[in-house]
Amino acid sequence: MSGWELVTGWIRASTVPVEPIAADDAHREAALEQLEITTNSPLGAIVRRTAGLSVDHGWLRVLGAGGSEQLEDGVNEWSERTGLLIVAHDVAGGFFSWDEERGVLYHAPDSRQAEDLGGRGYSDWLEGMLTGNLAKFYAAERFAGWAEETKRLSGDEGFSQYPPRGTKEAATGDVDRRGVPMTELWALFTSS
Repeated sequence: MSGWELVTGWIRASTVPVEPIAADDAHREAALEQLEITTNSPLGAIVRRTAGLSVDHGWLRVLGAGGSEQLEDGVNEWSERTGLLIVAHDVAGGFFSWDEERGVLYHAPDSRQAEDLGGRGYSDWLEGMLTGNLAKFYAAERFAGWAEETKRLSGDEGFSQYPPRGTKEAATGDVDRRGVPMTELWALFTSS
């Protein structure tokens, strides 16, 4: 089974809306060549086929080639910017990186630490996020009206002044949120 067949199977089985974001063919091919990964892997397939995936109304952005008005920066741009293989980011200002030895890590906006997700590889992580773990993973961060507010952001933006996990403000949405570039949220993550 090809990488893309795996991804589309997980999209069909997803418990949340998943939208592949289109990018032009030349950009996708160049991004795949730069990444030096096969399309037999889900990551390679996403880079070759899409700018990325918008998951659950855009709450999570699984990075592909980028190069779209909806999602300009892809895996390669984030890797060059951070020195890490950033494979996804979320509107809360969190980032997911993949490390061959440690698996997928979550760079949490509240703790500003790279949290181990149990050594899960990219494929296991992606399948889990698309087919059931997403709502559970973000349960403490969702607020009333989150889906509508999230839809207003581009794929390259997240919320500023996002309330920390588990706080009363996070649950009620009683906070001043605005869309800011994800690059600004990464700068906040690395400033500690």
